[in-house]
Amino acid sequence: MIDSLFLSYNQKNESLPFISIKTIKNNCAYIFVENFSNEKNNLNLTCRGWVDISCLAIHPSTETSKIFLRATPKENARIVDSIENIQWTDLYSIKKVKNKWLLIEYEDSGGKKHSGWISPKDQNSSYTPTC
Repeated sequence: MIDSLFLSYNQKNESLPFISIKTIKNNCAYIFVENFSNEKNNLNLTCRGWVDISCLAIHPSTETSKIFLRATPKENARIVDSIENIQWTDLYSIKKVKNKWLLIEYEDSGGKKHSGWISPKDQNSSYTPTC
């Protein structure tokens, strides 16, 4: 298990880490971390290891205008909430994973907590460390 993972966005060099989940067991994710490089930055960082899923968050896909959160991780499950006005900068905490579905949680601008299962098609392909 990875003890700590510190990744940050370097505005000056526009360096973005890319985190992908390769497999999940017992709420732990085996992740690959790769650093995007550009002409200003020749650093190419790659690391991998196990991390508790609660230390990751996800950005929503911005290819739809509304994302439905479901009661269970199935396409035909009851809709418990929805996310509108989707921004790539939105970030949702991951609580559980089941068959590529993510149970996410977020707090709205009024401080109310929301949660539900987000389908794989509504997820952005990169995850973000939160701890």
